[in-house]
Amino acid sequence: MIFRYDNERDKIFFSETLEPNDRGAFERHIHAIQEECGVAGHYDRLESVFRELANEQTRLASPIMFYDDSGARIFKCHLLPEFDGTGKIVSIICISQDITEMMNIIDTVCVLQKEKETILREMHDRVKNNLQIIESLLRLQADRIHDFNYYSLYENYVNRIHSIALIQNRLYQENNMEMVDIGAYIGDFVETVGKNKSYDAKNIQIDYTTDIDRLELTVAIPCALIINELVINSLQHAFPDGRPGRISILFSWDFNEMAHLLEISDNGIGLPEYVDCYNPSTMGLELVQALVRQIKGKLIISRSNGTHYRIKF
Repeated sequence: MIFRYDNERDKIFFSETLEPNDRGAFERHIHAIQEECGVAGHYDRLESVFRELANEQTRLASPIMFYDDSGARIFKCHLLPEFDGTGKIVSIICISQDITEMMNIIDTVCVLQKEKETILREMHDRVKNNLQIIESLLRLQADRIHDFNYYSLYENYVNRIHSIALIQNRLYQENNMEMVDIGAYIGDFVETVGKNKSYDAKNIQIDYTTDIDRLELTVAIPCALIINELVINSLQHAFPDGRPGRISILFSWDFNEMAHLLEISDNGIGLPEYVDCYNPSTMGLELVQALVRQIKGKLIISRSNGTHYRIKF
C-alpha cells in the first residue's frame, strides 16, 4: 500500500483507487503510525495525523512495524518526507508492505537453527562420553599391566584418545562445532601433560607460542594428534634419567609462503642415528607422517641440538 500526504493541500493521495474493503486496513495503518510516532489525541480526519507529523521531522527516521487487529499479519511501514527549498516538509510518502510471509520464513529458519544446535550438542555429548568411557577402560586395563613396554603402549593409546577428547571439549565450551581455538587447545594439552604422573617431567619445561586463532575441525584434530605424538615422544625418550630440558611448541602463520607453520622442538639427546625419520618403523612417527599427509603438509626433521620437527601446510 502506497499513499502520499500533501501538506499544502492537507489531503491524502493513493497510488491506486482504494477499494472499500481496504479502508479498514488503511485506517489501521494510520492508527499504527499515529501510535508509533507519538501523535496524541483523536482526529476527525486522518490528514490531521500527517499534518502533525509534518511538524516533527525527527519522528520519521525509522520504519514502523505493527500487526493488524487480528495479529495474524505483520506490516512494515516507511515514512519518507519531502522537503522544499527552505527545509519545510511539503509532503509525506508512506510505503506499507505486508511482510508476514517473510517473518514466518525467518521464524522457521530460527526454529530449524535451534533444532540443529540441539542435535549437534547431543552428538557432542555422546562423542565426549564415549571417548571418556574408552579412555577409562584403557586406563583400567593399563593398571593391570606390569610390563613397562606394554604399559607404554596402552598409555600412548590413552593419550591419543585424550587429545581428541580435548578438541571435543573445546568445541563444546566455545559453542562452535566447526572451528577450534587451537591456541586454547594447546594450553589445555600442556596443562594436562604437566599433571600426568606417567612421565618424569618435573625437570622439563614445556613452552608454547601461537598466533593462530582458529582452525577448521578437519585440520585441528590431525594437528592435535601430531602435537600429542611429538611432545609425548620427547617426554618419553629425549630426557633420560631425569635429565632437565625444554620442549617448545610454535604454531604460526608464515606470511612469506602463506601457510601454517607448526614447529615442535626439544633440547634433549636427539633421535638415534638408526631411526629413519622419513621411513619410520615406530607407530608414533608413522602416525605423524600419515597425519601430515592428511593435512597436505610437508615435514622436515632436524637432529641438531636435540630434535626439531617443522611442519608446513
